[in-house]
Amino acid sequence: MKKILLLIFLFTAPYLSSQDSKKLWGGIEIGYGISLSDDGDSYNTSYGSENKMAISSIRGVIGYYIIPELSLGAGVGLNSYTKPGVNILPVWFDIRYHPFTNKKIQLNGDLGYTVVTSESKQKGKLLTDLSIGYKLFNFKRISLQPAIGYNFCNYSIEETKRFNQSRHSLFLKISILF
Repeated sequence: MKKILLLIFLFTAPYLSSQDSKKLWGGIEIGYGISLSDDGDSYNTSYGSENKMAISSIRGVIGYYIIPELSLGAGVGLNSYTKPGVNILPVWFDIRYHPFTNKKIQLNGDLGYTVVTSESKQKGKLLTDLSIGYKLFNFKRISLQPAIGYNFCNYSIEETKRFNQSRHSLFLKISILF
């Protein structure tokens, strides 16, 4: 029950509070990319002509600007990886930095943990994202921002023994920020 309430809060907080403060923000991110490799104890797979691995994601994130250039936040989402398939529900801490005063370019880093996976034999572990984005436009309190980045997902497969796997991906995402 607590997890469900946390998910509801993370997805609704931007709509309730973002209009009252310019420091508080929220957003929805949709991404797609290719997985470069899935390496580990169980199997080693690389992207190639016979093996088209992909990642797709939808995520919600909220944050607070502690100074005009730096924001700290948290998020929850759904990532789907193909070949071999695994769906995960990660939660993470989010840090965003604007290196220039016009705030058009944004550097973003996420560090989190996979709470749930789609397969009973798979257990989630560490998840990280690094990206760079560019704010295209502002319309009142809504902005559109595409980004390119790198995703690392670590998970384990438990059969007769535990096998650790690491997925490396490049992605494009589009963010609608409030």
